[in-house]
Amino acid sequence: MIDAFIRSTLGHFGSAILDFYIANSFWINGLILAYAILVVISRFNYNRTSKAILENIKENYSSQIEKKNVSSLVHLLKKANLPWEETIKGSKIPFLSPPGSIRIYRSSVKNLQKFLSIEKIAELLKIKEEAGEQNA
Repeated sequence: MIDAFIRSTLGHFGSAILDFYIANSFWINGLILAYAILVVISRFNYNRTSKAILENIKENYSSQIEKKNVSSLVHLLKKANLPWEETIKGSKIPFLSPPGSIRIYRSSVKNLQKFLSIEKIAELLKIKEEAGEQNA
């Protein structure tokens, strides 16, 4: 009864897709699960690389970034030589997935700079600084 109702709402083409899915659900679900795992691993890699860049900035420019606003941090970071290449080379996972995205991208300097712009780095530094002041 329920099958007949569902098939009548799907139409001829939808019923064909449903039959294909039922026949191959193991492989389809396996591919979806594998992609989801790859997205999670890629997100972990993105978080690790962004933390590595932030830590490098804090190590090399800690005295210069204290008590600055976001616009002056952006100006400072544009002059700084950030370790994009070393961060990507230090990664064993060849993919990145930025927060809020289910797409995966190749790990490259271009993609990392696109997802982790200078403005975003400055905002993250400011947020971490404010969080550190609140905890102190």
